[in-house]
Amino acid sequence: MSCWTQSTIGTCFFALVDGELAGGAALVMHDQVALLGGAGTAVRFRGRGVQRALIESRLAFAAKAGCNVAMTVTLPGSGSQRNVERLGFHVAYSRTKFTL
Repeated sequence: MSCWTQSTIGTCFFALVDGELAGGAALVMHDQVALLGGAGTAVRFRGRGVQRALIESRLAFAAKAGCNVAMTVTLPGSGSQRNVERLGFHVAYSRTKFTL
């Protein structure tokens, strides 16, 4: 479902559903640590496993590159948090940066 392209900063992953761009995400690696971020799914493709595929693809890519730790940042209580927790991530801490 996903493909990727790499730059000197990180790697971008794109998810295709029936040949259409359905979502994308980024991966940055440094010293055996992988940071998963910047994920999004087009509204009409939600609920079809796009985020799961993007998370799994990035984790597999990072593991193959030698990473043994992975981290991500999500909004507390969000769908993104639930998605990563389903795949084994645990909350290390919660923090609010800005409020109105």
